[in-house]
Amino acid sequence: MAWTRSASERRWWTLALVYLAGIYLSLYPLQFALDFLRTRNLLRLTMGALFVVAGAAVVAAMARRRATRLEWLVLGAIGATYLLLLSRMTIIQERLHLLEYGLLALAFREALVARAAASPGSTAARPARTAAGALGLTALAGWVDEGIQGILPNRVYDLRDVGFNALAAAVALAAAAALGWAARRARRSHGSA
Repeated sequence: MAWTRSASERRWWTLALVYLAGIYLSLYPLQFALDFLRTRNLLRLTMGALFVVAGAAVVAAMARRRATRLEWLVLGAIGATYLLLLSRMTIIQERLHLLEYGLLALAFREALVARAAASPGSTAARPARTAAGALGLTALAGWVDEGIQGILPNRVYDLRDVGFNALAAAVALAAAAALGWAARRARRSHGSA
């Protein structure tokens, strides 16, 4: 990718685009897997297991880097937010949007942060700008996802799902911003002690 400004940016764009391609390529076969799980009453259990694994990965990463009490409190609030969202989603398979497009938004954000950091004269990315860019890119990717589903014989275009994809991105970006704030605050208070 000649338009990238650093190796880090290139890695993040590659990861984000490969992941997005995986989402798009899975659209047709995923419906068969979801139907298989649904007919065996395993869909709710499978979705729950995916979120438990994702949550455990976040907890393990935070424990490994010795997160502060404030970071754990923020993570608890984030977990409660996700639980509230999950409880409100009556169509079980729509819960997958929270993971799929939340992760995509975070990958886009990291690519934009790396791009800003490698820009001439820039020392750091503006968090609001990178978050807005990541949200826009993820919302666009989610809309394209639904457009692809509109032409597949076993899927349907659903404007509501476009909204779920954007919501997933917004929640993940807000969660990352909140955890970043907690980590910076802990470093500042630890440095002044």
